[in-house]
Amino acid sequence: MSMKDALKKAKIAAMKAKDKAKLNPINLTLADIQNLEIANGHGATDEEVLKKLEDIDVDRAGKAKERAQEKLAKGGLSDKEYKIVEAKLQRALVRLSVKG
Repeated sequence: MSMKDALKKAKIAAMKAKDKAKLNPINLTLADIQNLEIANGHGATDEEVLKKLEDIDVDRAGKAKERAQEKLAKGGLSDKEYKIVEAKLQRALVRLSVKG
């Protein structure tokens, strides 16, 4: 079974369990794999997926997390700005959890 297939099975399990903490990172990882496949013009191999996961810059993700948390703590954001900052925070957390 490929990594992508394993992630799809994990996604289904997380959806059935209504476990958003697991579902969000899986969805973002599957989106990264799909972007990789589009860029390469073919289905991603397990080696390509691993390389993509290894390319995650932990320091950069940590700094993005801190910036997003600071903006949320500061407040005064419009609904649109709040959603953008919240999405950035979620992405940073996913990258950190995938790399960790």
